[in-house]
Formats: sequence, structure tokens, C-alpha cells
Amino acid sequence: MHTILQALDAKVSQVIITQKDGIFYAALTVVAGNTTRVFDSRSSDAIALAIRFKAPILLSPKLVDSLGVELPGSGAKEL
Repeated sequence: MHTILQALDAKVSQVIITQKDGIFYAALTVVAGNTTRVFDSRSSDAIALAIRFKAPILLSPKLVDSLGVELPGSGAKEL
């Protein structure tokens, strides 16, 4: 998919991950020229493409709070 998007001179601009009824969903935003389209995607595929295109992966604070894990020694602070 990365190669196809590059061949079309398109790129992933962002991915938004959501969860509903215990299932993760992704909205994959693709920009080609002056056109922006949002596609439903498997979250794993969308994350892989976002990493390849160095695009941001966005999650709601609610999702992070419910499923996020603080790494030991990360120095994370409450905002």
C-alpha cells in the first residue's frame, strides 16, 4: 500500500484510532494533490502506514486514559 500511494503521489497525513464495543477502528487520512480523503481501515494497517509516512497517530484522551500504560522511568507528568 505504501508503494501504491507513493506511485499516485499521495501520502498519509494522519491516522485517528477509536474504540467501540471493544473493537479498534482507524480513520486513515490520505492527501493526493489538493484532494483529501478519509478511509476506514484496520487499525494495525493504518498505524503501519502512518509510521512509514511519518504521519501522526491520534487517540482520544479517553482512550489513552482507559488503555494507556505509563512506562517505568518515563518521567510522565500530569497535565
